Amino acid sequence: MTTYAPNFTPRYRARYNAAGIEHTAQMRGARGESASAISGRATILHDIFLAAAATLADDFAWISADYALTDSDVFIPAVLPASVTGLKDVADFDLQQRCVSTGFVGRTGGSRAAIYMYGIWWSTVTGTPAENGRATAAEWSPVTTIKAALDTNAHAGNGETAVWHAYANIKLNDHLLKLLRRGTIS
Repeated sequence: MTTYAPNFTPRYRARYNAAGIEHTAQMRGARGESASAISGRATILHDIFLAAAATLADDFAWISADYALTDSDVFIPAVLPASVTGLKDVADFDLQQRCVSTGFVGRTGGSRAAIYMYGIWWSTVTGTPAENGRATAAEWSPVTTIKAALDTNAHAGNGETAVWHAYANIKLNDHLLKLLRRGTIS
């Protein structure tokens, strides 16, 4: 199996609702990692969303979770991450803010990693991180906590532990916005 195949590493994925839209977060483990070890990524997903709780939509809820082992495309039900209570009133999210991703990126020798979080409210006032599209640890303190959790527990597509950047990219997801405008999702 080549290292760029989606099933080269085991994966844990959790579906969640945030700001009224369903999303999926996926984390990779080391090649050959056991079912119990990959299921442990539930704790990491809980921790990174908990770090963002102050700006996380108050309708945030985990829906389902599953995992697939190395070289397998069969996903098996898994334990959900512990619940996280968002503190930002979902009524404050306008149409565009509901479609904004907060993305963390990491690298290893020859491979990349990324995780995207939705349901985090970003102000678009001039001079804020959302305006320039990047939040550093100095601008948004959860970056430090999230980076630390990912640095020790999140792997890239080649199965190696990734080193994560100390910033979050803030981007509008055009596809989600189009679906909301059309009424395909609400």
